[in-house]
Amino acid sequence: MGQAIVTISRSESTPVEFDLYDSFGKKIWSESKLILEEKSFIINNLAIGIYYLRVTNLNEIKIVPIMVLK
Repeated sequence: MGQAIVTISRSESTPVEFDLYDSFGKKIWSESKLILEEKSFIINNLAIGIYYLRVTNLNEIKIVPIMVLK
């Protein structure tokens, strides 16, 4: 099993929703965080493969591809 380390920087204090999807579009992890400045967190127990992290706040939605390797 692998892990992904996510680092995000923010200049405003708004809630951020994180959703992680596998390559088939199934949501496998979700969490809300209030982030101000820079924060890192780890998502553990990921099988080798490609994932998509959807980051949503009040102003925008970003999709970030993640590759978990051996």
